Amino acid sequence: MNRHPSPPWIRVLVLPAALALVAAGFLLPGAPAPAAPAAVAPASGKLLVSPDSLIESVKWLADDAREGRMTGSPGCEASARYIAAHFEADGLQPAGDDGTWFQNYDATIGVRLGDANALRVEGVDGLGEEKVNEDFVPFGFSESGTVDVPVVFAGYGITDDEANYDDYAGIDVTGKAVLVLRHEPQQDDSTSVFNGRSFTQHALFRSKAINAREHGAVAVLIFTGPLSQGYEKDKLTRLDGAEGIGGGDLLAVHVRKEIGEAMLKAAGADARTWMEDVDKDLQPRSFAFEPSIRVHLTVSVIKDRRTTANVVGILPGTDPDAGAVILGAHYDHLGRGNSSSLAPDKIGEIHNGADDNASGTAAVMELARVFAATGPTRRTLVFATFSGEELGLLGSSYMASHPPVPLETVQAMVNMDMVGRPRDGKITVGGIATSPEFKDLIARAAEGSPLTVGTSKSGYGASDHTSFYVKNVPVLFFFSGLHEDYHKPSDDWWKIDKDGLAEVTRVVYAAVTDLADRDDRIAFAKAAVDSAGPHGQGGGGGYGPYLGTIPDFGDYEGGVKLAGIKEGSPAEKAGMKAGDMVVRFAGKTIGDLYAYTYALRDQKPGDTVEIVVLRDGKEVTVHATLESRD
Repeated sequence: MNRHPSPPWIRVLVLPAALALVAAGFLLPGAPAPAAPAAVAPASGKLLVSPDSLIESVKWLADDAREGRMTGSPGCEASARYIAAHFEADGLQPAGDDGTWFQNYDATIGVRLGDANALRVEGVDGLGEEKVNEDFVPFGFSESGTVDVPVVFAGYGITDDEANYDDYAGIDVTGKAVLVLRHEPQQDDSTSVFNGRSFTQHALFRSKAINAREHGAVAVLIFTGPLSQGYEKDKLTRLDGAEGIGGGDLLAVHVRKEIGEAMLKAAGADARTWMEDVDKDLQPRSFAFEPSIRVHLTVSVIKDRRTTANVVGILPGTDPDAGAVILGAHYDHLGRGNSSSLAPDKIGEIHNGADDNASGTAAVMELARVFAATGPTRRTLVFATFSGEELGLLGSSYMASHPPVPLETVQAMVNMDMVGRPRDGKITVGGIATSPEFKDLIARAAEGSPLTVGTSKSGYGASDHTSFYVKNVPVLFFFSGLHEDYHKPSDDWWKIDKDGLAEVTRVVYAAVTDLADRDDRIAFAKAAVDSAGPHGQGGGGGYGPYLGTIPDFGDYEGGVKLAGIKEGSPAEKAGMKAGDMVVRFAGKTIGDLYAYTYALRDQKPGDTVEIVVLRDGKEVTVHATLESRD
């Protein structure tokens, strides 16, 4: 079947293989040669999907040699080369930067310590010059700088008006350092206003730091008290960007328990007795130390920014004016684990991410092979694998803002994330309400399949389709369900159901063929929001009051940029718009998404809050009345 001339927006320079694989800058030569694809005939692509081909790709991507494919790591770069080599072998055209396969962008992937980190405690017997990584460690959200200031003990560092509890009542911490305890009062009391054995947001390190900053402190030192969980082992936190990177606007460190206890003892207080007394009556007992007790603290935290890449290939369609369909999946994972690991005791071990998301990446690669073998569709097909998804949809957000084809020509974006383990033969397709035609389309695609296909309406969710939905592109999100190995080192290749993965891929093939070959363009619709599943299929999940803003997950500082506003939401009613940068919320400075989340959770449904946004370089103030979540 002859190809019609490609439209101008998909004509790309096909470089020689070696040049195409190294020209992206961050990528090194030496991509593994892909296995020769099985011979195929121009027959039904559904029949050509190979379970063996899929599982071989999963095995390679999820091998220990890739070390978990953390964005920006050598294993992630090697994976990008591997995908590109397959795209080239299958006959795709490169659609990245300068005729390569790689769409490069810079991302903050973590933090590391600079050379100047020091803590000196004055006026306390047994303390003095403390050692970084042994006696204290900065948090990833800490600012860098130096302070030499007096100290105030601020209890648990909690302010909760609803619980009528405020550790900052009656003390002045302006321009000072605060020493605070980990966790919350009444940690073993299931009837506590702080939920007893289940921590509230007040227990988070970042929450304590934000509250200290809002009360005027310039530094916070957090330690584990005798009644706190983990007291006996008392391990310092890892510097891995846990609970965010930057935006704290004060110096923040975790100190070993002996430092906090010694400081309290110098003031005539006993940590255990203090905690027991507060547990009895929930009456804060904060106090200022004597002026002779001071801390000299220097923090140097360096954001680790690296160039990473999406891998993009194109199969030109036969109709230059028909537009395109994007097939996507993220190929990054958690590396050796970080704050997103659901096996915190195994951080440091390789998290291979076979299902999340070597499975989806393998499906994109397999579909590229099959569509290339069966001949062109009417519409152009864009095959995209994204990095940075686990860090906040970074790669797909970048591509949606820098698309390889004009976004207004895109018929739909089809995303595959965790498609390798259909439990009991069931999968879910999200985004079904982002076009009025999707319900029937998916029913046709699944006809004759042994899979049971459930659907969810929303185009929002914690995966890469969201980045396109907020740009008014219809989206479909294929997902085979969460399991006990999600975000753990145990998510390995031999647990993949290769026949189930192949069947999901066949259904996707049928859906994409329908989208790519039909005469008419499908209509876009703003989807109703249904309850979010654990992987974010819906868009109404989470906890706390509901506002209805969708953050832009790009790498921004000084606020939270909004990618979209949900229809009928409090945010829309208040006049908030896509593109706004939220800088203050309910009187609190918003430095990043974490501060925004915590500020929202401090409110309750029915509250009317003042929100300050930057719009076209000017501050705009709106008032939103928060609602309950579904």
